[in-house]
Amino acid sequence: MKKKFIFVYLTLCIFLSVTSSAQETAQGRYLSFTYENDFFTGTDEYYTQGVRWQYLNPNLNKCFINKTLPSLSGPTINYYGLSFVRDGFTPSSIRHSYIQFGDRPYAGYSLLGFIHICKDDTQNQSLTSELSMGMIGPASGSNVSQMTIHRWLHDLQPLGWQYQIQNDFALKYDLTYEKGLIVNKHWMDLTGFINPRAGTLYDDLSLGLLLRIGVINSYFSDIGYGKSPHYDDATYKKHQFYFYFKPKEELVGYNATLQGGMFDRRSVYTIPSSNIQRAVYEVYTGFAYNCKSFTVWYSYAVLDKEFTTCTTHFWGSINLGLCF
Repeated sequence: MKKKFIFVYLTLCIFLSVTSSAQETAQGRYLSFTYENDFFTGTDEYYTQGVRWQYLNPNLNKCFINKTLPSLSGPTINYYGLSFVRDGFTPSSIRHSYIQFGDRPYAGYSLLGFIHICKDDTQNQSLTSELSMGMIGPASGSNVSQMTIHRWLHDLQPLGWQYQIQNDFALKYDLTYEKGLIVNKHWMDLTGFINPRAGTLYDDLSLGLLLRIGVINSYFSDIGYGKSPHYDDATYKKHQFYFYFKPKEELVGYNATLQGGMFDRRSVYTIPSSNIQRAVYEVYTGFAYNCKSFTVWYSYAVLDKEFTTCTTHFWGSINLGLCF
C-alpha cells in the first residue's frame, strides 16, 4: 500500500514537470537561513530542531534537475536554487536511555535539494517545487547536531539516540501551488494553497490559507526582497512589514520519522500505522520585514498530535535572507 501511494504521487509530479515551461529567469543571488527550535517555546520534544539553507542563482536554470521541475505557463518570473535541510525529532523526554514505548522515536534526516519557484503576477498564482535526496538515520548527523548544541548551552545531553530510526535512503518531492483569493496590494491579501509531498520520507497532502496584513506588495510579483522586476514601479513598496497567519490541514499517508524508512528493517522502535493520525492541523503565526536586499521573519508554530499517544507541539522559527 505504501509503495502504491508513493508511485501515484511521483507519477503526478513527473507529469507536471514535463507539461510546463519557464518564461523569464529572475536576476540576483539569494541566500537564506531558517532555524527552528522548540527552545523558543520552552520545550524540548518531538520536532526539536530544524535547519534550512537555501541558495537561489539564475545560472542554476541550466541544471538538468532544475530544468525538469514544473513551471506555470504564461508571463512568469522564475527562481532556481539549491537547498540543504537537517531536521531532528525526539521523544517527549530526553532524560531516559531506554526505549520510551508509546512516545515518539528519535529520528533525524539530512537532505540536499533542487528548487524552482515560479511567480505569475498577472494570474495571481505561484508554483514552488523541490526535489530532495539524502539520508534518514544516524548518517544524517541529527543526533550529533543536537548533542553539540546542548553542549554549547551547557545543557543536559539527550539520552536514547541509539534507538533512533535507522539509516535509509530519503527522497522527497514537494510541490506547492498557491492562488490569490483576495488580492490587495496595499495592506491585506489572502492566498489559498495545496501542497502534496511524495517519496520515501513523507506522503501527505496539505490544504491551507495564508493571510497577510500590513505594508505589502503583491505576493506573486517576486519573493519579497532582492532585485524585483517591479522595483522602479511608483506603487512598489521598497519596505514591507506585515503580520501573517497560516493555518493548514494535512492528510497523512506516511511519515518515515515515525514509521521508519521504506527499506528500513533494523529500527528497534517505530510507531505502528494504526496509531498514526490521518488528519493533522498545523498553524503558523508571525511577522516579517522585507526590504530591497534583506528579509527577516519570525513565526510561532502549533502542530496537532501526530499519533494517538502524543500531544500538541509548539516551536518557533526565525529566517534571515540576503540578496547580493
